Amino acid sequence: TANSELDATLQIWQTAGRSTDLHEHLNSQVLQKATAGNVVIDAKLGIFLTKDLPNIARVWVDTDFEKRVELARLKTGEDPEQIKLKLSQRAQLETTEWTRMYPEFSQCAQQKGLADVVVKNAGTLQEAVKTILAELDRLSQAPF
Repeated sequence: TANSELDATLQIWQTAGRSTDLHEHLNSQVLQKATAGNVVIDAKLGIFLTKDLPNIARVWVDTDFEKRVELARLKTGEDPEQIKLKLSQRAQLETTEWTRMYPEFSQCAQQKGLADVVVKNAGTLQEAVKTILAELDRLSQAPF
């Protein structure tokens, strides 16, 4: 469930998530997948990692905090205040660790300008996917 997923994510950030080896492995996976598929649909770190790679479309899915809380609540039935606390803790741990591992990350982590496409995730998953596909199609019509 999302409840256990969120708890597991917090647990990882409090333990193995601080491992540089783990992140080097994950980073290589992000770069390999992005290069193979010419697109990265991710948030902060994946877009940051691919910022200098040519011919890759970077999609930033912008989901506001309240929407993330609501999505987690629908999946788990957990108390929204607990979800808010856990999401805030996760964001703080991510920012701390990413800044430690990638000093330049903190300077551009919130810059959506690194993305080629920014999609506001305010509706359903199907609506977000439809918007992403339409934007990628539009982007494919333009020269890189």
